[in-house]
Amino acid sequence: MDEAALFDALAAGRLAGAALDVYEREPYAPVAPGKDFRTLDNVIMTPHISSSTREACDRMASRAPANIQLAEAGKYHQMDLLKPGSVGET
Repeated sequence: MDEAALFDALAAGRLAGAALDVYEREPYAPVAPGKDFRTLDNVIMTPHISSSTREACDRMASRAPANIQLAEAGKYHQMDLLKPGSVGET
């Protein structure tokens, strides 16, 4: 994501808001002077931990090995994929 462009869109009201968990620089530091997300009331920020709930950790702990087994079996269509069709096709 282009953090400077996102800041401009949020500051101008072209976007109503944003919730951010990952940044170009970790830990978070503004990418440009005067473009600090922490100064905007329409931004929620977490320190790269938004999936650190018991439920999310339990789900990841069970789904990761299941996805590995499905990949090994060539059953890509049954995997949890963000871009279906991007794995296993040549």
